[in-house]
Amino acid sequence: AREVANADTSYEKLRTRSDEISVTNRVENEIPPVEVLDHATTPGDPVRPRKLMLLGIALLAGLTLGSLFAVVVDLRDLRIRSVADLERALSGFGLPTLGQLPLLPADPALGVGNVRAQRRRRDLYTHMFPQSLMAERVRSIRTALTFVTSSERSLALLVTSPTSAEGKSSTAMNLALSYCQARKRVCLVDADMRRPRLHQVFPQAVGKEDFGLATVLAGEHPIDEVLQRDLEGAPKELTVLTCGRIPEHPAELLESPACRKLIADLRERFDVIVIDSPPALPVTDPLILAPQVDGVVVVARCRSTTRSDIQMALTQLRQGDTNLLGVILNEHDSRSEGRRYTSDYYTYRPHEPAAQAE
Repeated sequence: AREVANADTSYEKLRTRSDEISVTNRVENEIPPVEVLDHATTPGDPVRPRKLMLLGIALLAGLTLGSLFAVVVDLRDLRIRSVADLERALSGFGLPTLGQLPLLPADPALGVGNVRAQRRRRDLYTHMFPQSLMAERVRSIRTALTFVTSSERSLALLVTSPTSAEGKSSTAMNLALSYCQARKRVCLVDADMRRPRLHQVFPQAVGKEDFGLATVLAGEHPIDEVLQRDLEGAPKELTVLTCGRIPEHPAELLESPACRKLIADLRERFDVIVIDSPPALPVTDPLILAPQVDGVVVVARCRSTTRSDIQMALTQLRQGDTNLLGVILNEHDSRSEGRRYTSDYYTYRPHEPAAQAE
């Protein structure tokens, strides 16, 4: 019985294996392995990557990041870039914006690299081109100063700036030239006895290079020997007092009684006295001169002076007995104003004759 059972089991295994081999051979030889239901077609567009969707996502992400970056840069940029920025910086001081002076392009005729000639052209621009936008803006500043100052006696103005290279000397010269156009007797004084610049525009006579404000305050020369009149390229109403020899202790000279006596003497001789002083933040000279004059005008340079600098300078000037008149925004790009009447009517070129204009 056991042998019969074993024989049956072996037979079943052999039969099962034989059936599997038979089916396998029949499938490989007679029946195809795959039945084609539908032939594949070539797609017209790639499935991946989805370029339009990725481009849209990248564009949206770029605009978002760019906007955030622009906002961050704008918030971190504390420079005064417009009259509105300057007015916001002055809101806590109650001071007006006296005006803005335009950014003058370089004159190709003088040579772009000729820095001294270009600077002299800007310094005398109001006199050289009295019908230009620059001259008109200076006249508007002169008018604004007339409203905030008393006209009972001669006017003594101090022009300063928060830091250096902001155009205070050029502004002082153009303001003095504007007063000359109003037929005022004007004295322009270079009180910057650390880095004077007025002598570069109006040099002293040969042999008198050291004559100036410093030597007058030191008692070395009388006032009549250092005053420059009938200057070349300047109106006859203008008189200039340059710095002269740079002293070792300029602050002590400006604080001396000789300085007060000199200003009083100049008041008797001239209608307007414009004093070009050093910057207010690096040195104390403007704080010493401020109580001796009728008013102080602060010059801020567009896209250079920061709001913190102008506020610190005004805070320091207000510590003493100082009459702050206002702030002038220098080198303001008039093209940012859009197409306005003043931008179209006035030009940077000299005034054309009436016949040619017609």
